[in-house]
Amino acid sequence: MLNDTLPKYELNVADYNEISFDNKTYIITEKTISYSELEEEIGQVSQNITTVEGNKLRYGYVYNIDETTDIAVNINEKYYIAELAE
Repeated sequence: MLNDTLPKYELNVADYNEISFDNKTYIITEKTISYSELEEEIGQVSQNITTVEGNKLRYGYVYNIDETTDIAVNINEKYYIAELAE
């Protein structure tokens, strides 16, 4: 756990491309955003995964992005945009 006061987003371990919280699902895209463009931390995934291919993925905090319903997820020290699923 990174920070006990932040809510935990659930990672879809079937494909590692979805996180969900509070009945909302977000699709993690390949698009990244710089740290300076992020708003406050709103949650955390806090999981370390090794894929079938042997790739190690470290999921951390989840951030708001200003003026959008998208959020950002820290994966291996990069900030990936996650879009709200319809």
